[in-house]
Amino acid sequence: MDFAAKSDAKEFIIGTEISIAEHLQYRYPDKEFYVLSKDLICPNMKITTLMDVYKTCEGIGEDSGKAFEIEMTHEQIAKAKVCIDEMIRLGG
Repeated sequence: MDFAAKSDAKEFIIGTEISIAEHLQYRYPDKEFYVLSKDLICPNMKITTLMDVYKTCEGIGEDSGKAFEIEMTHEQIAKAKVCIDEMIRLGG
């Protein structure tokens, strides 16, 4: 996203999750973004909504009044951290 913002180019081919192209198009309406395939949809990215995050932060649970809890192994946390660190590196 940072590359598209700084680039003088007006057209870009996006080869990642389709929603990235949608976000780019919204942020930079004067540029064109083309996806390699409309099938590049990550179902896992669609599972958690902003409302889920909000409810978790506020301690609001689903029916029982308890906060949502995400349990992960140390291995899962380490692998997720690698991905998040890379996204931050590429976006910064």
